[in-house]
Amino acid sequence: MSLDPLNAFKSEVFRPIASIMLPGALAIGMFALVLGNAVEEVRLFSTKQTLVYFAFFLGVATMVGMLLENVGSSIERGVDTCMDREYLRGADKVWSAYLAVNGGESNARKYLGSLVTRMKFIYSMIPATILFSLGLVSLNLQLGRWSWWWIGGIELLLLALVAWLFKSAIELSEAALFCRFKMLSVGNGIPFNQDVHTVSRFRHAAYALVELRTSRIEELSFVRFRGGALLWELGRILLPMTKKVREETKAM
Repeated sequence: MSLDPLNAFKSEVFRPIASIMLPGALAIGMFALVLGNAVEEVRLFSTKQTLVYFAFFLGVATMVGMLLENVGSSIERGVDTCMDREYLRGADKVWSAYLAVNGGESNARKYLGSLVTRMKFIYSMIPATILFSLGLVSLNLQLGRWSWWWIGGIELLLLALVAWLFKSAIELSEAALFCRFKMLSVGNGIPFNQDVHTVSRFRHAAYALVELRTSRIEELSFVRFRGGALLWELGRILLPMTKKVREETKAM
C-alpha cells in the first residue's frame, strides 16, 4: 500500500468532491442558515428530516459547485491568457501541443494530475469564499448577534484569503505549464522562456475580470493601464456601461 500523500489527489472520486462539492457547500452554507431562520417550515424540516435535508443540501451544493467550477475556469482562462500574452509567450502553443500528444500513464502525468486537481479546487474556492463572505454579512443582518467590527475583521481575513488563493492558483497554473513543457521539450520547437519573471497579480486579476465579463480578451487593449486595469474592469462589471464608456473603450 502506497503512502504517497498525493494519492488522495489522484483519486477519481476525490477530484469532484474537492473541486465541486466542497466549494459549493462553502458558498451556500451561510445562505442555508439564513433561509432556515427566515422560513419556519425549512427549519422544522431540517430538524425532523435531517438526512433528507442533508441530502438535499448536498445536491444543491453540487449544482452550485458546478457553476463555481465554470467561474473558476473563466478565471483560469484569464490567467492563462495573461501568461501567454505578458511574460510566458508560447504558453498557448504548449497547451495545444500537449492536447495533441497521446501518451500512457507516467510519473509526469501523475504529478500533473495532482497539480491540476489542486488548481481546480483553488480556482473554485475563490468565488466560493466570496459568496461565503456575503452569506456571513447576510446572516448578521438577519440575527444581529455579532459586532460589525468583528464581522469587518472576518471579512478582511476572507479578503486576504481570496488574495492568497488567487496567488496560489497562479503559481499552480505556472507549475502546470512548466510541467507540460518539460513533457514536450524534446523536439517540439516551441519558443518558450520559462525563466522570465512573472507580472503583477493585478495584471492577472484584470485579465481574469475581463474574461469573466466578456470572454473576448484578445479584442481589448486595457492592459496598458496596469494596476488601474483592475479597478477599471471591476467598475465595468458592477456598473452598467454607457455609450460614452463604450466609445472610450473602442478608442483605446
